[in-house]
Amino acid sequence: MFILLTDALTCPRCGPEFGLLVLADQMEDRRVIEGTLGCANCRSAYPIHNAAADLRPAPSASTDPAGSDGSDGSGGSGASGRLRGSGASGGSGGSGGSAESTESAESAESTESTESTDLTGSTRTAASTQSTGSTGSAAPTPDVSADEDAEAPVRLAALMGLAGATGLAMLAGPGARHAAAVSALVPDLEVVAVTDRPVGAEREPGVSRVAAGAVLPVRGGALRAAALTGGAGEALLREGLRVLAPGARLVVDGADARTAERLRALGAQVLLEQEGVVVARAPGRPVELRYNAVR
Repeated sequence: MFILLTDALTCPRCGPEFGLLVLADQMEDRRVIEGTLGCANCRSAYPIHNAAADLRPAPSASTDPAGSDGSDGSGGSGASGRLRGSGASGGSGGSGGSAESTESAESAESTESTESTDLTGSTRTAASTQSTGSTGSAAPTPDVSADEDAEAPVRLAALMGLAGATGLAMLAGPGARHAAAVSALVPDLEVVAVTDRPVGAEREPGVSRVAAGAVLPVRGGALRAAALTGGAGEALLREGLRVLAPGARLVVDGADARTAERLRALGAQVLLEQEGVVVARAPGRPVELRYNAVR
């Protein structure tokens, strides 16, 4: 995680007004490899492991003494919950509760994936894709997805208006896998790849990986551009506009029929609306962003 990104990160429990402090245990080339992010307000701690920050808040049950024994049975416990437990790293846990949630996710209809309350929308969208691909039409699917993946970074960079950009840009959801390729296209840009869980990946120049929960843990106006991939509900659209600088672009890939209408209601200017994709400009007069970053 790029050290200067910590100036833009905020506590997911306390809100965007409360920044985080970083304690770096290991650094390489101005990037934190191992360390901790802490909030001085609520005293929550969020780990940085293998250069990725886990900013998922602990479940509310974890504040209960009975739920702070380090078990992950409540399903998907956040980073601060693990730090307060017995020290077990416990990713997805091997509990019956997680098995039940998996079964319910697999049985959900594909139409529900666009209404997911998850921040990135990647979990349900992925499950829907897998269930669709397992019905006998799996043969042509790899070729199509390979072509899309090859073109996706260029397409995303163009829609986000990143030509010659500097500063911070965000890819949230399934499209976060293209962060390294987008960063390679725009060398002076730091791409923040946001997913709903920590992603184990090789350390890539120009990419900072963050796991987030219900909100985007980024201060308002910090980003040069953002792309919400996998669809977005009204709450996430509001969050996406909040973290953008005035006049910056928000791309919604996997948009539903109401996305453009919701963005207009939030004060954004819709620049492009086509099947599955909406591009909007954040409210306010565009300003030139300067970013003092040397890799």
